[in-house]
Amino acid sequence: MKLKNFDFKGLDIVSCLLKMRALRDSFSANERRIADFVIENSQFMRDYSSQQLATAINVSQSSIVKFSQKLGYKGYPDLKMAINESVVKEQAGNMSATSPQLANDALSVCHLSTIRNAINESLTHCESINEQGVITDFAQALLKVNKVFIVATSFGIGPIEGLMEQLLDLGKYCRIIRSDMPHELSKLQQLTSGDVLLIVEDDEFSNSLVSMVNTLWRQGVYNLLLNRFGDSQLYAVTHHQLQWVVTDNDSKLGKLQAETCLINLIYALELEITALVHKSD
Repeated sequence: MKLKNFDFKGLDIVSCLLKMRALRDSFSANERRIADFVIENSQFMRDYSSQQLATAINVSQSSIVKFSQKLGYKGYPDLKMAINESVVKEQAGNMSATSPQLANDALSVCHLSTIRNAINESLTHCESINEQGVITDFAQALLKVNKVFIVATSFGIGPIEGLMEQLLDLGKYCRIIRSDMPHELSKLQQLTSGDVLLIVEDDEFSNSLVSMVNTLWRQGVYNLLLNRFGDSQLYAVTHHQLQWVVTDNDSKLGKLQAETCLINLIYALELEITALVHKSD
């Protein structure tokens, strides 16, 4: 999957190491090799020139420069500085999360503390990349129309049902599409210009759904996207995007981070809808 139209403007606060982890699947083979080497050796990158890094990975020096620019930096020197800053922040975070007792006993593990730290890290990044103005744009779009269809599969179903109930209480016509199978996608043909389609993208959707969303975009349907921070085939055909963040490589902790961020994003959206309704009364 190619990286398309992803804008890092306003995301400077996000760790460049997080960017690499989040976007890894959208990188080319050479870019993945660069990202993997940098992530694994991040604490040593301050000693690498662009030529030394290129030699170590067996890519061209221009590949290093292009990779830096793809992540939103002017060149490799800016990327290297950002890597060093990320390392310092992560080390500081690890130190603050470690109590003197745990430092003295390396075998002691507090699982609840591990979970809390993972959730706090993802929520901090989630807050930094999702501006309140975009949450307001989502809420206003949902309030302006009478018909809202929601595409949500996997873990997105549970959190989104509360939002659907709120919209139903406000007199909206709402339906949830629970899969990207043809018989479910055919229901989206009921949407017309001015209606809203809200998509919760967990895993990569089928080409059929991507094609359907693209068609609805051209027909004037207002498309909104909730997805994991990184690339999405739907990014170019959605009007506004809110993104959750996964920073932990552990699959269970990563899933917990995703679920927690999504719940918080949807609840923030529900609160904004309530505030806008009260303001208009």
